[in-house]
Amino acid sequence: MLKPRSTATRELVKYDIALTSDADVRIRILDAEGVQVATAEGAQGVVRIADVNLWQPGAGYLYELRVEVLSGGAVIDEYPLAIGVRTVEVRGTQFLINGKPSTSLASDVMKTPP
Repeated sequence: MLKPRSTATRELVKYDIALTSDADVRIRILDAEGVQVATAEGAQGVVRIADVNLWQPGAGYLYELRVEVLSGGAVIDEYPLAIGVRTVEVRGTQFLINGKPSTSLASDVMKTPP
């Protein structure tokens, strides 16, 4: 069973894959057109996306993080996960996405009770 988790900051995507048995893991990141833009090996790590398209409000660019479980070099299982690459920060009273103030998303978050 695959349980992928990923977090992204700028062009770096950190991933941690939980497997129920020992296996080799390959990570592939595909852009919106399905072109591979990054790859990594292993169940944990960081992969860099060159020339990243950042997710932002109103322009939610998504990549596909594809986890491939390998046996003898052949893919025996795979799991696709849509991811957006962006940074989120609160600086004083400002809510920033990719370093830029975002009032629409901040007001939605502030209206939501904890």
